[in-house]
Amino acid sequence: MSKTLLNIKNNHIDNCGEPPVINTKENYAGYFANRYGEQWIYTYHYDTKKKTLRGGDIGWGEELEVTINKDGTVSHGCHMNTEEYRWLLSCVETTKYFEGNT
Repeated sequence: MSKTLLNIKNNHIDNCGEPPVINTKENYAGYFANRYGEQWIYTYHYDTKKKTLRGGDIGWGEELEVTINKDGTVSHGCHMNTEEYRWLLSCVETTKYFEGNT
């Protein structure tokens, strides 16, 4: 039996860099691809509680910090369309359970 649960093809050109490999023993991971094939990966580190965002369009090597503002909005340091932002919000909502903030 294979130990790989999910293997996702990188849709981006080589200039976007190597896509990250996510250790899911240490991180919650969320994946999204929009209708144009642009890909995003959200991670939440269980121990440090750090939330990050990576995307092929911004370069896979760029790791953006995700923060929750006092008004409930989410800051992430890049442009996202509505569907991408809604996906990010759902990832942040999910990781609130790991922090006990339900």
